[in-house]
Amino acid sequence: MQTAPYILGTVTAPPYGAITCDEGKAGMLQWTGTNFQACDGTTWTVFAGATAASANPFSFTNQTGVSFNKTIISNAVPLAGFSGQVFASCNTGCTGIYRNGSFIGMSGYFWPGDTIGIQLTSALTGLTATTATVTVGTTTSGVWTVTTGPAADACAGTPPAGTVCADGTIYVGVSPDGFTNRMYAAPCDIGMSWDGLFCTGGRANQSWNNGTTPDTILTGFNSVTTGRANTAGLAALNNASSPYQAAVACQNLTVVGHSDWYLPARDELIMVHAISQNGTANGFTTTNYWSSSETNAGSASHIQPSTGNVVADNKSYSRAIRCVRR
Repeated sequence: MQTAPYILGTVTAPPYGAITCDEGKAGMLQWTGTNFQACDGTTWTVFAGATAASANPFSFTNQTGVSFNKTIISNAVPLAGFSGQVFASCNTGCTGIYRNGSFIGMSGYFWPGDTIGIQLTSALTGLTATTATVTVGTTTSGVWTVTTGPAADACAGTPPAGTVCADGTIYVGVSPDGFTNRMYAAPCDIGMSWDGLFCTGGRANQSWNNGTTPDTILTGFNSVTTGRANTAGLAALNNASSPYQAAVACQNLTVVGHSDWYLPARDELIMVHAISQNGTANGFTTTNYWSSSETNAGSASHIQPSTGNVVADNKSYSRAIRCVRR
């Protein structure tokens, strides 16, 4: 059996000093200052039985409210419970390891008393958790959880008309009702659903009244600027032409966390139509849309998106509905 000289003295590891382990040095031992290593003809390895390979259990402090799609670094945690050196490697979610505050890549060796930290990439969306772990020797860390903060609201401050807000509503502008009320359109028409990106499903067109023809009842709700008052009044009526379906549909709507919707008055609907021309009123179709403004006993105002014209239409006709709130 081949014998090799013993090298006694402290060397740096890893890599294991300037001495290369090769076939001619098979069986050679060296001292790192912490443990003995043996050359097997190819690689320096820790001398069998010289170390404990299990670190004490450890974990990192969870983080919340972090930015989207960013490299997030954990706190540094001291390692103990083993002797000699142990190997550490990233698991799923981990994108790198730090030893004593310095980045060393996806894996590396640690000694008792060293600190370890890891990194991961935060989620692309708001309030979303990302996790990672690292294994040191035979010990796997606790699950480190990093959660993004809420999405920034593009409608904060004074956004331009047509801005899509964090909750999916669309900023329309200041309502023409004589107050300084910011007005928002629902993400989709009545009957459609908002999945966070798109409007899905089919429109549930409604009559302005209950669909009866002809209508000879004058409701008196004819404001062209205050759709909220029109809607509340129409929904409360109980007569031969009620329920006033278009108004009730908006009053009963709950979507993207809001339940204070109303059928826009004529001038409010004109504002909604204006932003739809920029492609920002999701799913705004070319069909006619009801306003809450009555024109006479038999008709109410609606808008033709294809032309932008506002005309009177028979209350019994079925039209699309886009609700607003403020």
